[in-house]
Amino acid sequence: MKAKASSETGTAPRNWLIFSAFCLFACSSDRDPAPPDPNAPKYYEDVAPLLAQNCVGCHRDGGIGRFPLTSYAEVRAHADEIATATATRAMPPMPVNNSGACNTFSNARWLSDDEIDLLGRWAKHGTLAGDASKAPKLPDPPASLTKVDATLDMGVSYTPDDSSGHDDYRCFVVPSPVDALRYIVAYEAIPGDPREVHHLIAYQPVNAAEASAAHALDDAADGDGYPCFGGPGVNASPVAMWAPGAGPIQMPAGTGVPLIAHRDLILQIHYNLENGRGPDRTTVGLAFATEPPISAQYWPIANEGLRLAPGREKVESTAHEDVQLDRFKLYGAGPHMHTLGRTLRVDLEADGESKCLVDVDRWDFHWQNFWWYTEPMQIENPSSISIRCGFDTRGKNDVVTWGENTSDEMCINYLYITTRDEPDSPPKCDDAKNPLFGSCLEELLAGCYEPDLSGTCSTDDGTTSWSDGSTIVTSGPNAGLYHAGSDEPCITLAGTAASVVLTKGDSKLSYTGVGNRVTIACPDGSTVEASGAQLTAFNLCHGVNCPN
Repeated sequence: MKAKASSETGTAPRNWLIFSAFCLFACSSDRDPAPPDPNAPKYYEDVAPLLAQNCVGCHRDGGIGRFPLTSYAEVRAHADEIATATATRAMPPMPVNNSGACNTFSNARWLSDDEIDLLGRWAKHGTLAGDASKAPKLPDPPASLTKVDATLDMGVSYTPDDSSGHDDYRCFVVPSPVDALRYIVAYEAIPGDPREVHHLIAYQPVNAAEASAAHALDDAADGDGYPCFGGPGVNASPVAMWAPGAGPIQMPAGTGVPLIAHRDLILQIHYNLENGRGPDRTTVGLAFATEPPISAQYWPIANEGLRLAPGREKVESTAHEDVQLDRFKLYGAGPHMHTLGRTLRVDLEADGESKCLVDVDRWDFHWQNFWWYTEPMQIENPSSISIRCGFDTRGKNDVVTWGENTSDEMCINYLYITTRDEPDSPPKCDDAKNPLFGSCLEELLAGCYEPDLSGTCSTDDGTTSWSDGSTIVTSGPNAGLYHAGSDEPCITLAGTAASVVLTKGDSKLSYTGVGNRVTIACPDGSTVEASGAQLTAFNLCHGVNCPN
């Protein structure tokens, strides 16, 4: 969204502990350890279960963690670092507040205050081992998907670029895995080299033109893929997000993300090279719905009007947007900023009350993920939504604005939502309640634009093309509807998306859209009123719109 933005600056002192993305437990303590306390926490009984549940997914041999934490000796060697990093909530890495003050999340990497205190007391009071027979079993690797319907493959073995330091963000354009509309209901990332694949996001360009733009970026870059620090570099929406330890990810029950046919995707991978640098060929397995689920979408809430004053410890910018939906259901949130970001919060006004949707209180660009609510939220009568982001610009000499580059910033949050309670269903092409069937619009199309709907259809730069040659061109001097195999339009088209005039010989027809209503002005002077949903159904049944 593009929204009005306001900025507030403040200089209240705040001590920020800066942790490298992979310096997993920084700042060891120099204090003398306290004498052993026989009542202090013990490794096997108390500490190991916490680490197995929250840390071992990354801190294991061959994992992204800089050192393993799977034995008493390994953990004891890092006891003070663990105590310090957990006390400051640098570890486990989760930038989103899971305390319950603004929701809780089912995939949270989060220790309670009591658990953090336990780790601190264990480090302080002698790092007692306890009874080895009570050691918890190390967690098994997450089970793989039971079925994989398609695979996103980079297509190459890529060796990350270390010229800019320990982190390389690289995008790969991957071929579309579907030739008809499908819905993603689960996915699993298989990193080629788990030591360096830190996280990934699969994006779907919003249209064919943006997909072509991604190919252009790929063609212009040296080597395989193209650099993409802040995002994919084109207008695209995420369809899958993964971080180490996540295993297969199931979309919320009964929902799925539509995957458009014949539209190439973008796989963005963050490589961290703390553990070395080697070739990687990561893949993502996709599972599709066998029956149409409730269609879900990632809804972006953004402040594109950022203008951040340089040299400030804290600069906040807020954007507001009116919500046009009457009701929807929320399942999770995916915040995103760049390296200057420190805080982010999204609030929704609904039924006269303010609801906090997500609260980021310790942003770290290198630890991005999508966070799923413990329970989805049903939203009724929403009126507005706002996003507020805080930044530290002390290292900048110029005003910072929105953009993809490392010198730019972003303030955006994706919400995974559904707007209906029932799955998508094919249009009823014999719906007697739809006034457009049997109307003057249908008569105008007859004998002119009648594509073979059993074939395939694609849309690119405003041109809709069917495999039998039927075509619609929506703009330019050749705008019109073309019969299969014809080089000349049998119906010419003029106007805008909201007000269109169709001309066939001596007959002229126009339709005008206002809100969710459309009015057809027939050649004989009569009019036909229909809803936007009825027009969509009519267009799908007549091949005016592609079904996928």
